[in-house]
Amino acid sequence: MTSSSINLGCFGQYNTACEGLKPSDPYSITISPSFPSGVPYHTGAVPDTDGAGPNRNICPNDGPFCKPMKKIYLPLLSVILGLMMTACNAVWQDEPVCNQGLSIRFIYSYNMEYANAFPSQVHCLTVLIYDEEGNYIRTVEEHDRALLSDENWRMPVDLPEGRYRVVAYGGMACDDASFHFSPIPAPGGLYDRRDVELDADCLTDPARRNLHPLFFGEAEITEVGYNDADYVPVTVSMMKDTNNLRILMHNSDNSPLDSSDFRFTLTDDNTLFSYDNSLLPSPTVTYLPWSQGDNSSLTTAEDDQAPYMLWSEIATSRFIVNSRARLTIEQISTGRTVLSIPIVNYLLQYRSDNYSMIPPQEFLDRKSEWELSLFLDSGDWTTVTISIRDWTVRINNIIM
Repeated sequence: MTSSSINLGCFGQYNTACEGLKPSDPYSITISPSFPSGVPYHTGAVPDTDGAGPNRNICPNDGPFCKPMKKIYLPLLSVILGLMMTACNAVWQDEPVCNQGLSIRFIYSYNMEYANAFPSQVHCLTVLIYDEEGNYIRTVEEHDRALLSDENWRMPVDLPEGRYRVVAYGGMACDDASFHFSPIPAPGGLYDRRDVELDADCLTDPARRNLHPLFFGEAEITEVGYNDADYVPVTVSMMKDTNNLRILMHNSDNSPLDSSDFRFTLTDDNTLFSYDNSLLPSPTVTYLPWSQGDNSSLTTAEDDQAPYMLWSEIATSRFIVNSRARLTIEQISTGRTVLSIPIVNYLLQYRSDNYSMIPPQEFLDRKSEWELSLFLDSGDWTTVTISIRDWTVRINNIIM
């Protein structure tokens, strides 16, 4: 039960209700929305010397509530003020004074495990609120890893009555974010006038080549009703827009490979996302490895000779079916091309019979960690064997 007080004050010329009080002493009346269920009409030490009871004149003759009336009838006053002060959706307010709006849950189960990995993979969050017509309302960010990693955490967003669109991005509010809004959502902006673009220096700065993961999701239009006295629950399902490709390469005769003698590149035109997370036409760019090396200095207990291997890892944006993405490997010392293939066509070979019902694009979106093993015939760079899990292909024409 909520009570509200109004300070009338006793000052100026007193009547009998104010006897014994100094001009600075306040007089408080406590109003209850549940009146008249036994709650006192008023509180205070004003003596009932005039016998007026609850209807007595408690104002000074020239008090602010005494003109033109001399009497304040407390039962009527309690009803009026009670009605004014109990509603969370007062018509003169733009924002609710009680819990009203959305309680947003975020999940990332659009992966090959079909399990919610949001708490472990999303390190920062940007939430955009639009009204039903697509007009921008506000942006809410969350950086607290303790909250984001809590499976039971929900984001409360205070909103008045209305219908709203919720759009969420994971990874864009982090200090090491790799993508940015173009333009930044702001008042006057529209739902379908929002793009997301890869930072240009992620392609040139070695320290930024390992892209910070990007996630996207949105919820159906959700209504916050006039009579909703608590947050309306809504769930945003997210997907991952970034990939990591790890390439392992070694000679079939186990002769050593020097990682500094090979150049790995991945070219694609996948740096610009539209408001609905589809890719927009953009210039073809070149992704370079964020990690590369070899293990020629290692040995194993099983063999006198170590299995010499070379590795390279490249981070890239979203893979799309029928894209122009191409993986190229060159040997620097000879200037020869070891491999040049349309990489998406080969990655789709990961889709085993267990996932045959998954459409190709969904498979590419669910899976974000990829690994290729390349076996080179020693001295013959025109034949390359690619192993993807249990699937193996021998390429005689290295440029496809």
